[in-house]
Amino acid sequence: MTHKHTKMYDDWMAIWNGDFEKIDTLIHKNFIGHWPDHDVKGISGFAEAVKMGRAYFYDITFKPVIPPIGYADRISGYWEMTARYLGNMDGAQAEQGIPVTFRGMDILIFEESKCIEYYVISDMMALMQQLKIG
Repeated sequence: MTHKHTKMYDDWMAIWNGDFEKIDTLIHKNFIGHWPDHDVKGISGFAEAVKMGRAYFYDITFKPVIPPIGYADRISGYWEMTARYLGNMDGAQAEQGIPVTFRGMDILIFEESKCIEYYVISDMMALMQQLKIG
């Protein structure tokens, strides 16, 4: 793991923490993001996915659980999100303002020092239980 890998993952976490100005400097124009149920393409697709991921919460903090692992053009990280629920998700029975926590893993692939491909898996079942969905 190099200082460059650490800086890239720090910037990645900053984006998820709401620093959207870093998107243009970190995300490749040909970006493809792979979520378990859909893919997104391009800088605008990524920006929209981040905003949608944050839309149901406030006081949001994404942070690495362990330091990321970097090798060549790849970085992998295990993260945790803590936040409070806004109370506006269809099917959720949880009360507005409850604290929520969930974790996930990222694999980022870089080209020209920008993220061109992204894979994520997160513990959505834990989040659904906290929000009393289903």
